Amino acid sequence: ASNFEVSIGTTSTEIKAANESRKMLALVNNSAVNIFISLGSAAVMNSGIRLNANGGSIVIADPVYMGAVYGIAGTASNSVVGVEGT
Repeated sequence: ASNFEVSIGTTSTEIKAANESRKMLALVNNSAVNIFISLGSAAVMNSGIRLNANGGSIVIADPVYMGAVYGIAGTASNSVVGVEGT
């Protein structure tokens, strides 16, 4: 498994690239604003999977999504941390 941190702003940002070896993906919102996650295409505000501010999280494991994951937020410099298991 590998830990990571990605800064998310007001434009769609790739959180994790597609990975055919992925067995699980966990994401946690470390920021004070909601972050919206999209699987496979650019993230859009107020659409997709919402990670609530201050610790909102998701674990994608069974079945695991192996494509690219993107995020967007209403303000700049927000942090998503996570673990990807391969």
